[in-house]
Amino acid sequence: MIESEDYSTATWRYWQKIHNDAGARPSFQNRPPVQVRSRLLFERDGEVWLDGTATRLGFEGAIFVELNDRRC
Repeated sequence: MIESEDYSTATWRYWQKIHNDAGARPSFQNRPPVQVRSRLLFERDGEVWLDGTATRLGFEGAIFVELNDRRC
């Protein structure tokens, strides 16, 4: 896991596939967003925990989270 680099700026050279990604969808209910901490499995960096904003509760317990990280 890489913790020394700043991943807050978007750029394609840092992009990585997220193995536990379910795809992005907009919210369909009028609910306020919630700040969360998400576990991601990047293809090169492995398991990483990032802060984000939960925007939607999906089917079968999926929670859709907006992340501000240039790897995704």
